Amino acid sequence: MRILFWTLVHLGVVLSSQVTIEYNKPVLKLTLPSLFTSSDVGHVIFRYTIDNVQKQGVGVLITEGWQYQTSDVSLDGAHEVSADAVIYNTKGNLKDATEKSTQKLVLAHRSAVQIPSPRRIRAVIFRDDFNTFNKASWRYEVTMSGGFNGEFEVYTNDPKNVYTHDGHLYIRP
Repeated sequence: MRILFWTLVHLGVVLSSQVTIEYNKPVLKLTLPSLFTSSDVGHVIFRYTIDNVQKQGVGVLITEGWQYQTSDVSLDGAHEVSADAVIYNTKGNLKDATEKSTQKLVLAHRSAVQIPSPRRIRAVIFRDDFNTFNKASWRYEVTMSGGFNGEFEVYTNDPKNVYTHDGHLYIRP
């Protein structure tokens, strides 16, 4: 029973000690979980390979663990990225190394935003429905005060500007 327990614990440590690989254009982010944040860890070197080109970088300690970020890569299509981490103690001696993590990054092609062409749509900007129209109830207002809002408005007593036709009232600007 103890052997099974220690095997599961060891397996859990090995599985959780892999480097996570994230790419949010233009930044490639490699993270080693906080399992390796003890005080005797001096630094972590991330080794990564993109399409058979090997590179490496020094990680920094963050709350989630150790992390390395770079924008020195351009992943525009399907790329295979693999990474591992080499952990050194405070004296600079090799402490541990992780298993290699591999991830196939497939980026969706993003096209430019399509802007719709301008369209002119007719719209009613004023409407008043009534059953009957009594022309005697209406009068033309010729004033400079514009009613109660203080705007300068002038309406002329001209049948070309305000008229009725087929039961509709038309007001021309």
